[in-house]
Amino acid sequence: MDDLTLLQLWRKAVRLADQEEVRFYHHNLEYLRVLSRVQWN
Repeated sequence: MDDLTLLQLWRKAVRLADQEEVRFYHHNLEYLRVLSRVQWN
């Protein structure tokens, strides 16, 4: 394995982690939105 291959694998891993994080935050935002809607009604 050379450095370039490691770099590509690293980038791919980071990209996957970013997508998971975005999904996680989006899910939490939806949850908070529902909570606030329940509280105001």
